[in-house]
Amino acid sequence: MGQQDTAARRFPKHCGIYNYNENSNGESATLRNDILNRMKESRAGTYAQTCYPPIGTLSKPDLFSSMRCKTFYRQNINYKSDRQDSTCPFADPNLCIKGALTVSFDTGKIDSSVIGINTKRPYQFRRKTTCSPLIQHGYVRKVSDSGYERYFYEYGKWHDFDKNGTRYEVRNYTYDTWGDPVYTPAGGYDAYPYITDLNMAKSYWIQDPVFSAPNETYIGDDPDAYYYNANARSRAVACIDQTWFCSPDGTCFEEGDKENDKPRNREFNFMKWSLMYSTTYDAISLRLRDGLLAQQHVSQYMSKDLPPTQWMDEMENLFATTLARTHFDAWAIASGEGHDEPGYRREFPPETDPLNLCGLFKFRSSSYINLSWWPIICVLISTPLAIFFSLDVKDLTFWRADNPPAGNQRAPPADDQRAHAQPQYGTFNAPVVPNDLSRQQSVVEGQQGSFPNPALNQGRDEESSPEATGGPNSAPAPENGVVHDAQIDDLEGAIV
Repeated sequence: MGQQDTAARRFPKHCGIYNYNENSNGESATLRNDILNRMKESRAGTYAQTCYPPIGTLSKPDLFSSMRCKTFYRQNINYKSDRQDSTCPFADPNLCIKGALTVSFDTGKIDSSVIGINTKRPYQFRRKTTCSPLIQHGYVRKVSDSGYERYFYEYGKWHDFDKNGTRYEVRNYTYDTWGDPVYTPAGGYDAYPYITDLNMAKSYWIQDPVFSAPNETYIGDDPDAYYYNANARSRAVACIDQTWFCSPDGTCFEEGDKENDKPRNREFNFMKWSLMYSTTYDAISLRLRDGLLAQQHVSQYMSKDLPPTQWMDEMENLFATTLARTHFDAWAIASGEGHDEPGYRREFPPETDPLNLCGLFKFRSSSYINLSWWPIICVLISTPLAIFFSLDVKDLTFWRADNPPAGNQRAPPADDQRAHAQPQYGTFNAPVVPNDLSRQQSVVEGQQGSFPNPALNQGRDEESSPEATGGPNSAPAPENGVVHDAQIDDLEGAIV
């Protein structure tokens, strides 16, 4: 059978990048856009837990959902993890919790064909994320006003930025616990997942820098102690996302490099745009607590017992989610996702875009397969040749009475004398007949069979005489050299 795969390319009518236009739509369209973005984030998280290798003790893929893992050209993007680094990755090493390790996840160089970009000379990318839990003392400030208790997290430097024409001042990337706990700062750290495990009862004491449970309590008449966290302050984990791009000639540069990170050909742009929203921030900003593995194992006030490395498992799950998001965003560009949503517009119309992205994406199709014809052609040619050369043949000697050998000037004998004529020898190839089939009846048209063995011919001469055949009143002699039902006594003498 020929080599086969199920790769196919997408050629939809609405391929391209569709973004939401916040300035030309009402509040309902904006809310719908938020729901759509959360759906994109959720499907990437589900795919990461289902189609990527299990992470920790809480990540168990759904076997039924795993049947959907064969849609993309490559099921996942491989990466390596390092959980033994004790170096604080930030400019101020005092930000990291003493004794806590830093985790990092690195894909190495990955061909863009892995995410489905169809090209003979693929570009490459590399994604690395480094995370470490941060201390709270000196950086978290409690404010009580209007009956609310709020906490400000004052990490980093001052930064001003504009949003929708209104100036917002964000002091040290500060957030309160009842507002949006995550935002990507401009420069410095890339994302702050803020995690709180407040009042979640566990059956044993946990020394995790993020999911700790140091306080002991008893519930009802249960004699066993439970442990929980009474601190209402969220623990912050800072992550740094880094992305590199490499051209087919091996030249690499980091994302944001002003000299090299510029629009190139359509294969490069397709790869870069597929990675644009696959960051740690985009992996959790809309799902919030639902994006955590630990949240999936909570019922009312009880939590499943967590391992001491749970925060590392959570960061790795977010990293796998960013990689899964890359797959989906590449598919979204190829399919034109959002073209039928209200308020969405195409960034580059096909009639004006010199770097059209249509037809660049390949995926696994379940409806047909691709075949390589060369192996099939070789099989079709070699099969009859193999059958022909496998035949076991021998030379069979025969003679024809009406065709005397060269130099024999005698006239051909009469029909009733042909049985006594001297044989003329010739050969033709015939399959070997087993000895147990030596007694056969044969019909030879245009010739009369005989054998060079005198003993065999003697017996045949006697049978051919008028006396042996019943005399003049017996069956007439063969006409035109056709012999019917000639008895062969021993075929072995015919094999030379």
